Amino acid sequence: VGPLKKGRMRTVIIDVDGVEQAVEVKNPAAEGEFDGPMADPANPAHVPSPMPGAVDKVLVDVGQTVAAGDDLFVVSALKMEVKVKAQTDGRLASLAVNARDKVVEGALLATILP
Repeated sequence: VGPLKKGRMRTVIIDVDGVEQAVEVKNPAAEGEFDGPMADPANPAHVPSPMPGAVDKVLVDVGQTVAAGDDLFVVSALKMEVKVKAQTDGRLASLAVNARDKVVEGALLATILP
């Protein structure tokens, strides 16, 4: 088993009938460690999580047209719920999370394109 590389990847060498095979595997995240993509603060298309917690509700679908101010998600932590709203008009190009996913502040929730 090789050392941990960028992206939590490791090379594992397996011997099969005397022939070595190298396989790249992703090292699992530690308990409670966030493993998802982060929103780029400079990218207005990215919708970030406003706080660490769990995604309670996903209120939109990919392809849906949204307007600035529309509710997109509900993120909760310690009995506090925060509605995540669209900051721009556009079409929901992708969802990076599902309901019940754990997120950190700044985690990418979705991408909205004009």
